[in-house]
Parts: sequence; C-alpha cells; structure tokens
Amino acid sequence: VGPSVLYTTANYIADIIKKRYKNNITKPLTIIACENMKYASTSLYDNVKLLLTSTELTYCQEMVAFPDAEVSRMAMPIIDENPLTVKVEEYKEWIIDKKNLKSDLSDIKDLELTDNPAAFINRKIYTLTGHAMVGYLGFQKGYTYIYEAAYDDEIFKKVTGALMESGRGWAREYGMLEEDFFEYSSVMLRRFADIRLKDPIHRVCREPLRKLSPRERFIQPAITAIKYGILPYSIIDGIKSVFEYKNNDDEQTVSMCKIIKNMGKGEILTDICGLERESVLYNLIIN
Repeated sequence: VGPSVLYTTANYIADIIKKRYKNNITKPLTIIACENMKYASTSLYDNVKLLLTSTELTYCQEMVAFPDAEVSRMAMPIIDENPLTVKVEEYKEWIIDKKNLKSDLSDIKDLELTDNPAAFINRKIYTLTGHAMVGYLGFQKGYTYIYEAAYDDEIFKKVTGALMESGRGWAREYGMLEEDFFEYSSVMLRRFADIRLKDPIHRVCREPLRKLSPRERFIQPAITAIKYGILPYSIIDGIKSVFEYKNNDDEQTVSMCKIIKNMGKGEILTDICGLERESVLYNLIIN
C-alpha cells in the first residue's frame, strides 16, 4: 500500500483480530508488511495494538505474528482496465525474520527465513541510496526514466561511489562481508538499468522528506560510514541532489522547496534529517 499510508490499514487489521478473538480462533495468523521501509511489520503492529483491549492484545500476542521482512521486487502500474494491474521485474527476494513467527512458513515458495533480519533489512535500505540517487541525479539531467539515468556514465560513477561507502559501513556495522554487499548492489544496478520496466524518474523521487529522514536511505548509511571512519562524500552528493528536486504534483516536494526557500537547507538537515548542527555529517553537507 506504500509506507506513507501503511498505518491506515491498522483499523482493518485490528477489526480482524477482534473477530478472531470473539470467535475463539486458535489457528495462528501471520501478518507481513512488505514495504520499502525498515521494520514495517513492527511499525504496523505498534499501531494495531493501540486499537485492542487488554484481553484482545493478549490474544494477539499469543496468536498473531508480525514478522519484519526484506522484500525486493520493482513493480509499477500500467494502463489497463483493472487499476491494480502492474508490471513487475523477474528478480525477487523475500526474507522473513524467523524469530518472530508462530507458525511454519517454510513451505511458501521463494520465501527465505533468517535469524539476522537487521542485516538484510538494512542491506536493502543501504542499496536504496543508489536507487534514489539515480532518480534525483537523473532528474537534474532531464531524464524521464530510471534506466536512462542508469546508463549515464557520470551518474553511474557517483552512484557506485555511494554504494561503496554504504557497503563498507554496512559490513562493519552488521559483521558481514563487504563482498556480499557489493554483489547484491551490482544486481541492484542491473535492475535499475532494465529498459523493459520504464520506471519513471518521478516515481522514484517522490516523498523526498521521507527519504531524508534519519533511518532512511541517505542519512543512516552516511552516519554509519562516518562511525567507521569513512567520509561519505558520494552519499552527500546524493543528499545534495535531493534538495534540487522539483515536482509540483508531490506534496512533500512542495513542502521541501518551501522550507529551503524560507529557512534554508540547514533547516531540512536538522528538522527532517535529525542532524545536530555540531555533527560531522551536518557540517560535511553544509560545507
């Protein structure tokens, strides 16, 4: 449904749990939020539980699981009589936190279980740095589709530089191999360059304020890199490119442009990115 409206589904899910409790259904239920956001299932659960009584919540904790997931598969709408029709790529990945399950999901095709969900969830977030950069840098050059920007040599160089910084930080933070990240990110770059998808630049660039938030694809990888002595100059190129994005049809973009015009980019870095003015990353970006 999209990260920005995920929480509007909480009412419906809470109603289902209430009915299951009332009817004394003891078969476990698994609810997985497959979104481009970190710990989406946990965030959804945090909203659902506020709508339950104490007895319903106890039932929910015993019978309903909200395992977090890392899901990768690009899909975009196409013109069709059915508004739900989408075009999807062949690549797919679906990794579930097996520690937060109440039933066996191993028979589901192409589903992978892991006991280290943070590494995989953040691996995706850290590679989305590159995806977003292709979009914002592509916008600056007047491209219409992501694949056009992905084939631009200058953009490719900046994006691969950012992915190198993200990957080195990720490997140290989660005790993983750099090679694993770089292999994964190389697959991502090939996906971005798929001319069959015709992924619009504006689709990737929408909601820039969310993408600049502290736990998202620019700020967290940059902070992690700095933590391990890596100066994230390429990621900063990406952050700068977000500031230049324009789209009057996107509410967050309009808000971002107003904040920059009236209060400056520093206001975005403090209020949206959550950076202290004394922090290394804040000053690297401003300089």
